[in-house]
Amino acid sequence: MMSWLFLAPLIMPVNAVAQSAEPSPSIERVALMLTGAECPEQRNRIAIALSEFSAVRRVEFETVPDHVLVDVVSGAVSAEALQQAVQRGMGESRGCQVEVMKSCISASPVSPTP
Repeated sequence: MMSWLFLAPLIMPVNAVAQSAEPSPSIERVALMLTGAECPEQRNRIAIALSEFSAVRRVEFETVPDHVLVDVVSGAVSAEALQQAVQRGMGESRGCQVEVMKSCISASPVSPTP
């Protein structure tokens, strides 16, 4: 019994390290081009629509003008599904159009959270 109590503090940290060593999922970036005078006013609705996807890791409006960059778990959701969700989220607004961009914009590495 005494030896188990002595080894327990050594075993517990090893177990914690093993659990946190799981690889983080691969991330891909989807670029949606926003065109129209009403797009700046639609940012909140766009962000809310994208937040409905558990695979979405980050939404950036400031990096590229007239675009929203969406970092998602690779293979978990299509660019077209994101586009459709944004269009639904904006409702009947005709002043902002959303188009999926096929480009070379890539996701920056996501640093692991401590």
